[in-house]
Amino acid sequence: MVSYVENEGGGPGVSWYNDFERGITTVTVFVGKGMMTFSGTVKRKHEKE
Repeated sequence: MVSYVENEGGGPGVSWYNDFERGITTVTVFVGKGMMTFSGTVKRKHEKE
């Protein structure tokens, strides 16, 4: 999971989560009092041995 704020002091906040076991990714963007959530699929570039 990665979280950060763009341009400290009022920029959008971002939370990004990858679940490689289930193959899903979720990104949430916080802008002011609003929130947008996006989801999709993710896969490993190289499989575990």
